[in-house]
Amino acid sequence: MRSYSLGILALALLGLTVTARAQDARGQRREQIDAATARAVDGLHRQISQESLGRNITVGDLLDRTSSHDELDKTLQRAQMIGGPRWIDDQTCQVRLEISGPRVASALVSIASTRPKKSPIAPEVLTARLKDWDRRTFSATGTSTAGAAAGMVKPTEDGVAWSRVNDASRQQAINAAKQDAAHRVIETTKSIPWGAGGKTVADALADKDVRDAVDQWLATRPVNQVEFREDLQVRVALATPAGELFDVLHDAAAKSAELSRSMDDAAWTKLRSDLADRVSATTRGSGRVGASPMSVTRMSIGAPDTPPWVNDQADAIGSATSAKTPLKNARAAEADAQAKLRQKLELLPLSDGVTLGDVARQNPRISDAVGRSLSRARPTKVDYLSDGGARVRLTLELRDLWDELQPAL
Repeated sequence: MRSYSLGILALALLGLTVTARAQDARGQRREQIDAATARAVDGLHRQISQESLGRNITVGDLLDRTSSHDELDKTLQRAQMIGGPRWIDDQTCQVRLEISGPRVASALVSIASTRPKKSPIAPEVLTARLKDWDRRTFSATGTSTAGAAAGMVKPTEDGVAWSRVNDASRQQAINAAKQDAAHRVIETTKSIPWGAGGKTVADALADKDVRDAVDQWLATRPVNQVEFREDLQVRVALATPAGELFDVLHDAAAKSAELSRSMDDAAWTKLRSDLADRVSATTRGSGRVGASPMSVTRMSIGAPDTPPWVNDQADAIGSATSAKTPLKNARAAEADAQAKLRQKLELLPLSDGVTLGDVARQNPRISDAVGRSLSRARPTKVDYLSDGGARVRLTLELRDLWDELQPAL
Protein backbone atom coordinates (compact mmCIF):
# COMPACT_ATOMS: atom_id res chain seq x y z
CA MET A 1 0.00 0.00 0.00
CA ARG A 2 2.83 2.33 0.89
CA SER A 3 4.66 1.62 -2.41
CA TYR A 4 1.39 2.22 -4.27
CA SER A 5 1.02 5.64 -2.59
CA LEU A 6 4.62 6.52 -3.38
CA GLY A 7 4.00 5.58 -6.99
CA ILE A 8 0.95 7.83 -7.16
CA LEU A 9 2.97 10.66 -5.60
CA ALA A 10 5.82 10.15 -8.09
CA LEU A 11 3.38 10.27 -11.00
CA ALA A 12 1.81 13.44 -9.61
CA LEU A 13 5.21 15.09 -9.23
CA LEU A 14 6.14 14.02 -12.76
CA GLY A 15 2.90 15.52 -14.03
CA LEU A 16 3.60 18.80 -12.26
CA THR A 17 7.12 18.87 -13.69
CA VAL A 18 5.87 18.23 -17.23
CA THR A 19 3.18 20.93 -16.82
CA ALA A 20 5.71 23.46 -15.50
CA ARG A 21 8.08 22.73 -18.37
CA ALA A 22 5.25 23.10 -20.88
CA GLN A 23 4.28 26.44 -19.32
CA ASP A 24 7.91 27.60 -19.47
CA ALA A 25 8.12 26.57 -23.12
CA ARG A 26 4.92 28.45 -23.94
CA GLY A 27 6.24 31.48 -22.09
CA GLN A 28 9.53 31.35 -24.00
CA ARG A 29 7.70 31.02 -27.32
CA ARG A 30 5.47 33.99 -26.47
CA GLU A 31 8.54 36.02 -25.51
CA GLN A 32 10.18 35.15 -28.85
CA ILE A 33 7.02 36.14 -30.76
CA ASP A 34 6.91 39.44 -28.85
CA ALA A 35 10.60 40.08 -29.57
CA ALA A 36 10.18 39.25 -33.28
CA THR A 37 7.13 41.52 -33.46
CA ALA A 38 9.01 44.35 -31.77
CA ARG A 39 11.88 43.93 -34.24
CA ALA A 40 9.44 44.06 -37.15
CA VAL A 41 8.01 47.29 -35.70
CA ASP A 42 11.53 48.64 -35.41
CA GLY A 43 12.19 47.65 -39.03
CA LEU A 44 9.09 49.55 -40.14
CA HIS A 45 10.22 52.52 -38.06
CA ARG A 46 13.68 52.62 -39.66
CA GLN A 47 12.26 52.18 -43.15
CA ILE A 48 9.70 54.97 -42.76
CA SER A 49 12.20 57.28 -41.04
CA GLN A 50 14.33 57.28 -44.19
CA GLU A 51 11.46 58.49 -46.41
CA SER A 52 11.97 61.97 -47.86
CA LEU A 53 9.49 64.73 -47.10
CA GLY A 54 11.14 67.32 -49.28
CA ARG A 55 14.47 69.03 -49.70
CA ASN A 56 16.82 67.88 -46.94
CA ILE A 57 13.92 66.75 -44.72
CA THR A 58 13.10 63.14 -43.89
CA VAL A 59 10.48 61.52 -41.69
CA GLY A 60 13.31 60.93 -39.22
CA ASP A 61 13.95 64.68 -39.05
CA LEU A 62 10.27 65.27 -38.29
CA LEU A 63 10.31 62.66 -35.53
CA ASP A 64 13.58 63.94 -34.04
CA ARG A 65 12.52 67.57 -33.88
CA THR A 66 9.09 66.81 -32.45
CA SER A 67 10.33 64.02 -30.11
CA SER A 68 7.70 61.74 -31.63
CA HIS A 69 9.47 58.43 -32.29
CA ASP A 70 7.39 56.68 -29.63
CA GLU A 71 4.20 58.15 -31.06
CA LEU A 72 4.92 56.66 -34.47
CA ASP A 73 5.68 53.33 -32.80
CA LYS A 74 2.19 53.32 -31.28
CA THR A 75 0.77 53.43 -34.80
CA LEU A 76 3.20 50.83 -36.13
CA GLN A 77 2.50 48.35 -33.35
CA ARG A 78 -1.04 48.13 -34.75
CA ALA A 79 0.32 46.93 -38.09
CA GLN A 80 -1.26 43.75 -39.43
CA MET A 81 0.61 40.49 -38.88
CA ILE A 82 0.75 38.60 -42.17
CA GLY A 83 0.24 34.85 -41.85
CA GLY A 84 0.91 34.60 -38.11
CA PRO A 85 4.26 33.76 -36.46
CA ARG A 86 6.50 31.51 -38.58
CA TRP A 87 8.82 29.10 -36.81
CA ILE A 88 11.88 28.41 -38.95
CA ASP A 89 13.10 25.90 -36.35
CA ASP A 90 12.60 25.26 -32.62
CA GLN A 91 14.73 28.29 -31.73
CA THR A 92 13.87 30.84 -34.42
CA CYS A 93 10.65 32.79 -34.93
CA GLN A 94 9.76 35.21 -37.73
CA VAL A 95 6.94 37.76 -37.81
CA ARG A 96 5.97 39.84 -40.84
CA LEU A 97 4.05 43.09 -40.34
CA GLU A 98 2.32 45.28 -42.91
CA ILE A 99 0.76 48.73 -42.61
CA SER A 100 -0.87 50.97 -45.18
CA GLY A 101 0.67 54.23 -46.32
CA PRO A 102 -2.46 56.32 -45.51
CA ARG A 103 -2.40 55.11 -41.91
CA VAL A 104 1.22 56.14 -41.47
CA ALA A 105 0.64 59.43 -43.29
CA SER A 106 -2.25 60.24 -40.97
CA ALA A 107 -0.03 59.66 -37.93
CA LEU A 108 2.71 61.91 -39.32
CA VAL A 109 0.29 64.73 -40.15
CA SER A 110 -1.15 64.45 -36.64
CA ILE A 111 2.37 64.78 -35.18
CA ALA A 112 3.09 67.88 -37.27
CA SER A 113 -0.31 69.39 -36.42
CA THR A 114 0.02 68.94 -32.65
CA ARG A 115 3.59 70.31 -32.59
CA PRO A 116 3.57 72.97 -35.33
CA LYS A 117 6.34 75.04 -33.74
CA LYS A 118 8.68 72.05 -33.54
CA SER A 119 7.82 70.44 -36.87
CA PRO A 120 10.31 71.17 -39.69
CA ILE A 121 7.43 71.12 -42.16
CA ALA A 122 3.99 72.73 -41.97
CA PRO A 123 1.06 70.26 -41.58
CA GLU A 124 -0.66 71.39 -44.78
CA VAL A 125 2.58 71.04 -46.75
CA LEU A 126 3.14 67.60 -45.26
CA THR A 127 -0.39 66.53 -46.20
CA ALA A 128 0.24 67.47 -49.82
CA ARG A 129 3.59 65.69 -49.96
CA LEU A 130 2.17 62.48 -48.51
CA LYS A 131 -0.67 62.33 -51.03
CA ASP A 132 1.02 59.61 -53.09
CA TRP A 133 1.24 57.42 -49.98
CA ASP A 134 -2.40 56.47 -50.66
CA ARG A 135 -1.04 53.77 -52.94
CA ARG A 136 1.80 52.63 -50.71
CA THR A 137 2.23 49.83 -48.20
CA PHE A 138 5.11 49.36 -45.76
CA SER A 139 6.20 45.93 -44.56
CA ALA A 140 9.01 44.48 -42.46
CA THR A 141 10.03 41.12 -41.04
CA GLY A 142 11.35 40.61 -37.54
CA THR A 143 13.31 37.54 -36.42
CA SER A 144 14.01 36.35 -32.90
CA THR A 145 16.08 33.43 -31.67
CA ALA A 146 16.09 32.01 -28.15
CA GLY A 147 19.35 33.84 -27.36
CA ALA A 148 18.19 37.12 -28.89
CA ALA A 149 14.93 37.01 -26.96
CA ALA A 150 16.98 36.88 -23.79
CA GLY A 151 18.64 40.14 -24.75
CA MET A 152 21.88 38.90 -26.37
CA VAL A 153 22.70 41.67 -28.85
CA LYS A 154 26.05 42.14 -30.56
CA PRO A 155 26.72 45.36 -32.48
CA THR A 156 27.94 44.88 -36.02
CA GLU A 157 29.42 48.35 -36.59
CA ASP A 158 31.01 50.41 -33.83
CA GLY A 159 32.53 53.27 -35.80
CA VAL A 160 35.97 54.81 -35.37
CA ALA A 161 35.26 56.54 -32.04
CA TRP A 162 34.08 53.32 -30.42
CA SER A 163 37.27 51.49 -31.29
CA ARG A 164 38.89 53.41 -28.41
CA VAL A 165 36.20 52.46 -25.87
CA ASN A 166 36.80 49.45 -23.63
CA ASP A 167 34.20 46.71 -23.12
CA ALA A 168 33.29 47.83 -19.60
CA SER A 169 32.53 51.40 -20.72
CA ARG A 170 30.60 50.12 -23.71
CA GLN A 171 28.44 47.89 -21.53
CA GLN A 172 27.91 50.72 -19.03
CA ALA A 173 26.58 52.93 -21.83
CA ILE A 174 24.26 50.15 -23.05
CA ASN A 175 22.98 49.60 -19.51
CA ALA A 176 22.39 53.34 -19.14
CA ALA A 177 20.39 53.36 -22.37
CA LYS A 178 18.31 50.38 -21.21
CA GLN A 179 17.59 52.09 -17.89
CA ASP A 180 16.61 55.25 -19.76
CA ALA A 181 14.14 53.26 -21.86
CA ALA A 182 12.74 51.63 -18.71
CA HIS A 183 12.39 55.06 -17.09
CA ARG A 184 10.43 56.27 -20.12
CA VAL A 185 7.98 53.38 -19.75
CA ILE A 186 7.39 54.21 -16.09
CA GLU A 187 6.90 57.93 -16.78
CA THR A 188 4.52 57.17 -19.66
CA THR A 189 2.23 55.03 -17.49
CA LYS A 190 2.14 57.02 -14.24
CA SER A 191 -0.84 59.22 -15.16
CA ILE A 192 -3.06 56.35 -16.38
CA PRO A 193 -6.19 56.05 -14.17
CA TRP A 194 -6.28 53.20 -11.65
CA GLY A 195 -9.96 52.49 -11.12
CA ALA A 196 -12.62 55.13 -10.49
CA GLY A 197 -11.35 56.54 -7.19
CA GLY A 198 -9.00 59.16 -8.60
CA LYS A 199 -5.92 56.96 -8.26
CA THR A 200 -3.41 56.43 -11.05
CA VAL A 201 -0.80 53.86 -11.98
CA ALA A 202 1.65 56.03 -10.01
CA ASP A 203 -0.26 55.09 -6.84
CA ALA A 204 0.03 51.41 -7.74
CA LEU A 205 3.75 51.80 -8.39
CA ALA A 206 4.14 53.36 -4.94
CA ASP A 207 3.50 49.85 -3.58
CA LYS A 208 6.95 48.27 -3.21
CA ASP A 209 5.88 44.81 -4.42
CA VAL A 210 4.22 46.23 -7.53
CA ARG A 211 7.18 48.47 -8.36
CA ASP A 212 9.65 45.63 -7.80
CA ALA A 213 7.66 43.39 -10.15
CA VAL A 214 7.56 46.06 -12.87
CA ASP A 215 11.25 46.90 -12.42
CA GLN A 216 12.17 43.22 -12.68
CA TRP A 217 10.09 42.87 -15.85
CA LEU A 218 11.74 45.93 -17.40
CA ALA A 219 15.21 44.67 -16.44
CA THR A 220 14.64 41.43 -18.39
CA ARG A 221 13.22 43.01 -21.56
CA PRO A 222 15.10 41.98 -24.70
CA VAL A 223 17.00 44.58 -26.67
CA ASN A 224 16.01 44.60 -30.33
CA GLN A 225 18.52 47.12 -31.63
CA VAL A 226 21.68 48.83 -30.45
CA GLU A 227 22.98 51.89 -32.29
CA PHE A 228 26.49 53.17 -31.55
CA ARG A 229 26.79 56.81 -32.58
CA GLU A 230 30.02 58.64 -33.33
CA ASP A 231 29.42 61.05 -30.40
CA LEU A 232 29.80 58.02 -28.07
CA GLN A 233 26.08 57.91 -27.43
CA VAL A 234 24.28 54.55 -27.46
CA ARG A 235 20.64 54.20 -28.46
CA VAL A 236 18.72 51.02 -27.78
CA ALA A 237 15.28 49.74 -28.69
CA LEU A 238 13.77 47.77 -25.80
CA ALA A 239 10.90 45.33 -26.40
CA THR A 240 8.07 46.50 -24.12
CA PRO A 241 4.77 44.92 -25.22
CA ALA A 242 1.90 46.54 -23.34
CA GLY A 243 0.06 43.24 -22.87
CA GLU A 244 2.93 41.82 -20.82
CA LEU A 245 3.16 44.96 -18.71
CA PHE A 246 -0.56 44.66 -17.97
CA ASP A 247 -0.09 41.07 -16.82
CA VAL A 248 2.74 42.12 -14.49
CA LEU A 249 0.69 44.95 -12.99
CA HIS A 250 -2.42 42.78 -12.66
CA ASP A 251 -0.65 39.88 -10.95
CA ALA A 252 1.35 42.09 -8.58
CA ALA A 253 -1.58 44.35 -7.64
CA ALA A 254 -3.85 41.36 -7.01
CA LYS A 255 -1.74 40.61 -3.92
CA SER A 256 -2.64 44.00 -2.41
CA ALA A 257 -6.12 44.27 -0.92
CA GLU A 258 -6.06 48.06 -1.20
CA LEU A 259 -5.03 48.15 -4.86
CA SER A 260 -7.28 45.32 -6.01
CA ARG A 261 -10.24 46.89 -4.20
CA SER A 262 -10.08 49.82 -6.61
CA MET A 263 -10.32 47.59 -9.69
CA ASP A 264 -13.30 45.70 -11.07
CA ASP A 265 -13.47 43.87 -14.41
CA ALA A 266 -14.30 47.07 -16.30
CA ALA A 267 -11.41 48.91 -14.69
CA TRP A 268 -8.95 46.15 -15.59
CA THR A 269 -10.21 46.18 -19.17
CA LYS A 270 -9.76 49.95 -19.35
CA LEU A 271 -6.26 49.69 -17.86
CA ARG A 272 -5.29 47.15 -20.53
CA SER A 273 -6.63 49.48 -23.24
CA ASP A 274 -4.88 52.55 -21.77
CA LEU A 275 -1.56 50.72 -21.58
CA ALA A 276 -1.92 49.65 -25.22
CA ASP A 277 -2.49 53.29 -26.18
CA ARG A 278 0.39 54.69 -24.15
CA VAL A 279 3.13 52.05 -24.23
CA SER A 280 4.84 51.22 -27.52
CA ALA A 281 5.88 47.71 -28.46
CA THR A 282 9.40 49.11 -28.62
CA THR A 283 10.67 51.83 -26.29
CA ARG A 284 13.85 53.72 -27.14
CA GLY A 285 16.44 54.92 -24.67
CA SER A 286 19.88 56.49 -24.86
CA GLY A 287 23.06 56.49 -22.83
CA ARG A 288 26.57 57.84 -23.19
CA VAL A 289 30.02 56.62 -22.26
CA GLY A 290 30.89 57.97 -18.82
CA ALA A 291 27.29 58.80 -17.83
CA SER A 292 24.59 56.58 -16.39
CA PRO A 293 20.93 57.44 -15.79
CA MET A 294 21.54 57.62 -12.04
CA SER A 295 24.45 60.01 -12.35
CA VAL A 296 22.63 62.21 -14.85
CA THR A 297 19.09 62.34 -13.55
CA ARG A 298 20.19 62.92 -9.96
CA MET A 299 23.26 64.96 -10.72
CA SER A 300 24.08 68.18 -8.93
CA ILE A 301 24.92 71.18 -11.06
CA GLY A 302 27.65 72.11 -8.60
CA ALA A 303 29.34 75.49 -8.09
CA PRO A 304 28.42 78.07 -9.17
CA ASP A 305 24.75 77.77 -8.23
CA THR A 306 23.81 79.25 -11.60
CA PRO A 307 25.69 78.61 -14.84
CA PRO A 308 27.65 81.45 -16.47
CA TRP A 309 25.28 81.63 -19.46
CA VAL A 310 22.14 82.33 -17.43
CA ASN A 311 22.08 86.07 -18.23
CA ASP A 312 22.78 85.62 -21.94
CA GLN A 313 20.53 85.30 -24.97
CA ALA A 314 20.47 82.56 -27.57
CA ASP A 315 19.18 82.97 -31.08
CA ALA A 316 18.85 80.98 -34.29
CA ILE A 317 17.82 81.74 -37.87
CA GLY A 318 15.50 79.50 -39.83
CA SER A 319 14.39 79.68 -43.44
CA ALA A 320 11.79 78.11 -45.72
CA THR A 321 10.83 78.40 -49.39
CA SER A 322 8.66 75.36 -50.12
CA ALA A 323 5.23 76.59 -48.99
CA LYS A 324 2.77 78.24 -51.37
CA THR A 325 2.46 81.54 -49.52
CA PRO A 326 4.97 83.83 -47.77
CA LEU A 327 2.99 83.54 -44.52
CA LYS A 328 3.19 79.77 -44.52
CA ASN A 329 6.90 79.98 -45.33
CA ALA A 330 7.33 82.27 -42.33
CA ARG A 331 5.67 79.67 -40.09
CA ALA A 332 7.88 76.93 -41.50
CA ALA A 333 10.97 79.14 -41.09
CA GLU A 334 10.04 79.74 -37.46
CA ALA A 335 9.81 75.97 -36.89
CA ASP A 336 13.22 75.56 -38.54
CA ALA A 337 14.69 78.26 -36.29
CA GLN A 338 13.20 76.62 -33.22
CA ALA A 339 14.78 73.29 -34.09
CA LYS A 340 18.16 74.98 -34.58
CA LEU A 341 17.75 76.88 -31.33
CA ARG A 342 17.11 73.66 -29.44
CA GLN A 343 20.35 72.24 -30.83
CA LYS A 344 22.17 75.28 -29.44
CA LEU A 345 20.52 74.93 -26.05
CA GLU A 346 21.50 71.28 -25.82
CA LEU A 347 25.16 72.28 -26.13
CA LEU A 348 25.01 74.54 -23.05
CA PRO A 349 27.28 73.23 -20.26
CA LEU A 350 25.80 72.31 -16.88
CA SER A 351 28.94 70.92 -15.24
CA ASP A 352 32.32 69.55 -16.26
CA GLY A 353 31.82 67.40 -19.33
CA VAL A 354 28.00 67.36 -19.07
CA THR A 355 25.75 69.40 -21.35
CA LEU A 356 22.07 70.21 -21.15
CA GLY A 357 21.52 67.80 -24.04
CA ASP A 358 23.15 64.95 -22.07
CA VAL A 359 20.75 65.51 -19.18
CA ALA A 360 17.69 66.03 -21.41
CA ARG A 361 18.28 62.70 -23.17
CA GLN A 362 18.28 60.91 -19.82
CA ASN A 363 15.47 62.80 -18.07
CA PRO A 364 12.12 63.47 -19.82
CA ARG A 365 11.32 66.23 -17.30
CA ILE A 366 14.41 68.14 -18.42
CA SER A 367 13.52 67.60 -22.07
CA ASP A 368 9.99 68.90 -21.44
CA ALA A 369 11.39 71.96 -19.64
CA VAL A 370 13.56 72.76 -22.65
CA GLY A 371 10.49 72.42 -24.88
CA ARG A 372 8.48 74.80 -22.70
CA SER A 373 11.31 77.34 -22.84
CA LEU A 374 11.45 77.13 -26.62
CA SER A 375 7.75 77.97 -26.79
CA ARG A 376 8.68 81.32 -25.19
CA ALA A 377 11.21 82.18 -27.89
CA ARG A 378 9.92 85.08 -29.96
CA PRO A 379 10.70 86.18 -33.53
CA THR A 380 12.95 89.24 -33.37
CA LYS A 381 13.25 89.56 -37.13
CA VAL A 382 11.19 88.27 -40.06
CA ASP A 383 12.35 88.74 -43.65
CA TYR A 384 10.10 87.96 -46.60
CA LEU A 385 12.30 87.06 -49.57
CA SER A 386 11.79 87.94 -53.20
CA ASP A 387 11.24 84.30 -54.17
CA GLY A 388 8.32 83.98 -51.74
CA GLY A 389 10.40 82.38 -49.02
CA ALA A 390 10.97 83.66 -45.51
CA ARG A 391 13.75 83.95 -42.97
CA VAL A 392 13.03 84.17 -39.22
CA ARG A 393 15.31 84.90 -36.27
CA LEU A 394 14.19 83.54 -32.88
CA THR A 395 15.63 84.83 -29.61
CA LEU A 396 15.36 83.29 -26.15
CA GLU A 397 16.36 84.78 -22.81
CA LEU A 398 18.38 82.03 -21.14
CA ARG A 399 17.15 83.18 -17.73
CA ASP A 400 13.71 81.87 -18.82
CA LEU A 401 15.32 78.55 -19.70
CA TRP A 402 17.06 78.33 -16.32
CA ASP A 403 13.83 79.13 -14.46
CA GLU A 404 12.09 76.29 -16.27
CA LEU A 405 14.92 73.86 -15.60
CA GLN A 406 15.38 74.33 -11.86
CA PRO A 407 12.30 72.39 -10.63
CA ALA A 408 13.37 69.41 -12.74
CA LEU A 409 17.07 69.34 -11.85
